[in-house]
Amino acid sequence: MKNRTYIFFIAAMMLAITSCHKTFPTVTKKNHQVTSMNDLVVSDNFNWKTTKDIFVIIKLPSNAAFVLPISIYDEHSNRIFFTGYPEKDKDQLVTKITIPSYLSKLQLGFPENSGLEPVTVSLTGNNLLYDLTRGQKSVAAPCDLAGFLTYSQGGWGAPAHGNNPGAVRDAYFNAVFPSGLDVGDPSNFTIHFSSATAIETFLPGGGPNNSLTQNLIDPINTNGIGNWAAQIVAAVMNIGYDEAGYLGSGYTDLKNLKYIVGPFSGMTIEDFMIIANTALGGGSTSGYSYIQIGY
Repeated sequence: MKNRTYIFFIAAMMLAITSCHKTFPTVTKKNHQVTSMNDLVVSDNFNWKTTKDIFVIIKLPSNAAFVLPISIYDEHSNRIFFTGYPEKDKDQLVTKITIPSYLSKLQLGFPENSGLEPVTVSLTGNNLLYDLTRGQKSVAAPCDLAGFLTYSQGGWGAPAHGNNPGAVRDAYFNAVFPSGLDVGDPSNFTIHFSSATAIETFLPGGGPNNSLTQNLIDPINTNGIGNWAAQIVAAVMNIGYDEAGYLGSGYTDLKNLKYIVGPFSGMTIEDFMIIANTALGGGSTSGYSYIQIGY
């Protein structure tokens, strides 16, 4: 009887194992038909957003008043997204609008008395770019700033702590500026900073902007020369550390980027810094005001 019990137990176990390995038909996803909402499969990277932000730059003719205000519609003029003017004394209309994600073209509309027909413009990425002076899509697009990193004068002037800008300043100053950092105009007057400690002492600055009237070495503040001297020093730090590879990871050197709006539109940062340093050192301002340069 005992042996029969063992035999029965073994037979039951074999039946259980056999049933566990039973083959069931599989459903191929490719042929799977959706019969209810529960059958829907959505990719993890599906973009659920129904709108997108568009950066708008429209270059205006010198006699821009006749084309203003400018309106922005969908391609079929069914919906208006913007009507407005540029900032005072600006030669470009710059704004940001929100539109449906599915749109790839927008239409520019002008006043009836302008004599201009509506213009349909294809989007360049998330940018609407149009040059009314030449009637074509040729305004420089905003560059991809991913990877670029800059610090303010307050950051560069902060005491070193952890991995903050002050720590970056102290760690690499001698490598970036082995002969010290100079700002100003070598043909007139300059400020020389001999060490990272001198930068920390000088920054941040303040006060009204004035050009140098004498050479300075490791000044302790911006008295008499103003906030723009501190701004220029911070800019030189950013450019120097970026070019040496200690700040950011942009696709090009920071100095090669161009202004896209304002009085220096179209100018590289490197060219602007020549103007700024020359003006600070008592040389020409190249037709710009201290306020514009030191902003």
